[in-house]
Amino acid sequence: MATSRWGQRFANLRAGCGRAGVGCTLQVRPDLDGFVPLLAAGKSLTPSQQAWDALTLEGHACLMMKREQNKQLGHMACICWTDHANVTKQQRVASGEIDCKMLRWISDIIADGSEVRSVAGRSARLGDGTSRNPGNRDELVSQRSKA
Repeated sequence: MATSRWGQRFANLRAGCGRAGVGCTLQVRPDLDGFVPLLAAGKSLTPSQQAWDALTLEGHACLMMKREQNKQLGHMACICWTDHANVTKQQRVASGEIDCKMLRWISDIIADGSEVRSVAGRSARLGDGTSRNPGNRDELVSQRSKA
């Protein structure tokens, strides 16, 4: 796990959904038995961004949260957790399969020594269930299909 020079561990959790990207930065206790929230942030998406596929939405949420962390708390290495395994694979894909936008975003995230790791959505205790099935889901889907 990424640590500061004082031995503190930091982690970022984030979720990209149809209307917004949200995330938080946590300081993990030394005994790994809990955490202290340091920052929570969110950003609304433009109509064109709302039409992005799930992988791009998650990558954008990862980037947004890392940039907000750098702005509010300063540059510090952390583990950036995502429930989209394909986001982590962007660091190792064949040159013909590279999504240039995603590669730039991941490069920006890991530039300070941070890591991007995935956790299976089923085992994630802090899942993004509300972003997967919001109350007005049908309305959101119809808005995306109009774009």
